[in-house]
Amino acid sequence: MLKETMPHANVTFYIDKPAGLEEKIRLGELDFALEEGVINSKIIKTVCIGEDELIAVCAPDFNAPDKLKLTDLTKYDLLLREYGNPSRRILDSQLIIKGVKLGQPKVESISNNVILSMALSGQGIGILPAAVARRSLENGVIRRIELDTPLKRKLFLISHKNKLFNKTCMKAYCMAKSILTK
Repeated sequence: MLKETMPHANVTFYIDKPAGLEEKIRLGELDFALEEGVINSKIIKTVCIGEDELIAVCAPDFNAPDKLKLTDLTKYDLLLREYGNPSRRILDSQLIIKGVKLGQPKVESISNNVILSMALSGQGIGILPAAVARRSLENGVIRRIELDTPLKRKLFLISHKNKLFNKTCMKAYCMAKSILTK
């Protein structure tokens, strides 16, 4: 879509952990970024563009009930994002609120796709953004486990508070914002 709308724009995508994205924004090396979770910075401007949910998924024949208390997740092999990842912090904080400390997960990965693949193969229960699991759920190759506590997260477009966008960059920013808020 971007290439069709702005064929002459030189667009580079950069994927990194939140700290890396925020540092590049601070240094002016990135115009804007998509970030999950709250950012506590006086020089980074945040625009909330939506909210989504993290869900528990597993193979259809995985030995777990269709509904679980969040605190009971710890009784299963868990497939999680790496410690410190904003999605992981949501799960960890909800468990702490309920007085439960998460032990060592079976898998910690920087990749949602790795977690999804391992859940598909019956290795445990993965915690993933609903959008990542949607197609696999629709195709019936994984199943969702309903949790008693929703795991919601907010998504933000971030930029340096003093960033002045040129016309092309502003168009890309507005396009990203409109696509991501759908």
